[in-house]
Amino acid sequence: MTKDDTELYTAYSIIYNFHDRDNICFTWHVRERKTRTGLFSKGNDAGCDERLFTREELGALKAYLAEHHETELFIQKQEPPYSGTDLDKIPGDESLLEAGTGFYMLSEEKEYGLPFKVWAYYDLNGCPLTHDARARQEERRQGVSFVLKALEGLNVDPFPDNAAVDAVVKALYEESGYKVEQHSTK
Repeated sequence: MTKDDTELYTAYSIIYNFHDRDNICFTWHVRERKTRTGLFSKGNDAGCDERLFTREELGALKAYLAEHHETELFIQKQEPPYSGTDLDKIPGDESLLEAGTGFYMLSEEKEYGLPFKVWAYYDLNGCPLTHDARARQEERRQGVSFVLKALEGLNVDPFPDNAAVDAVVKALYEESGYKVEQHSTK
């Protein structure tokens, strides 16, 4: 076995504008290999987390991400016993995902052709909204305010709560693109 066959790595990327969020850490991991080489040819006898990458796999992944996503790949060499890595926080399957977390299934993309399946685990919790998402949120707030003022002016009784009006404003925006903009009355 060569040195390249025995060195294992974790990899991540920082993604912008994904699900209306910025600065999302995608923790990449191998989901499946067609060919097992190096430490992985022995099965789990070497105590390896099979989600780790070999140097060769990282090179292929890095090239794919650069070409198809203009995304940088950051790598970290791992030392035996290959535990205590970022991969430890990744649930074993989708049924164990918590709110705001998920898997990006890179290997399901049409143009993907690497000889191993790669997914990324992400957690949107705590990631800031994109500028566009913040602007849409403000537009909806203005829409809710406008509708509430209109209903108040019409003396509508019983008066709906803000959440109900927000749901209507959101549906109108998504269906028709209508939005309310506040202009100065000066």
